[in-house]
Amino acid sequence: MRCLSLLIMLIPLVVVAQSSEETILTGKLNRSAFDQPWAIEWKQAERDYKPDSLIIEKLKSYPGKLSFAIVLGTWCSDSRDMVPLFFKIAEICGFNYELIGVNREKECPQKDCSTWDFTFVPTIVVLKEGKEIGRIVETVKVSVEKDLWEMVK
Repeated sequence: MRCLSLLIMLIPLVVVAQSSEETILTGKLNRSAFDQPWAIEWKQAERDYKPDSLIIEKLKSYPGKLSFAIVLGTWCSDSRDMVPLFFKIAEICGFNYELIGVNREKECPQKDCSTWDFTFVPTIVVLKEGKEIGRIVETVKVSVEKDLWEMVK
């Protein structure tokens, strides 16, 4: 009976350990890294997102050359919430962007992340013709596309 009680107590620990598995990608990342099975929630959020079409048209016709650097944590819930929405907007608008993955200590051993001077993830750095003009840090004020438009208009 004592063995059965011990076994029953251990079962939840095993389940928790299995459900807490995560994929942490660091360094310079390619968009295709998010097409992997571990990123199914990211893909679903991107597929389901319906950005504001009026703002998207404004961003698409913006006369300056916009690009972005995105510092993110694949382990981070804010990154999982925001970055897939950015992917959708970037695809529609044809934006170029660099993805930099960091670990829980906000380090990326394969690449120097200090260029972007960030504290929180995700950090979307907005660049106009190579010069930083603004950031979205950790959360949006209204929506990703509206916050971007507010920076560039």
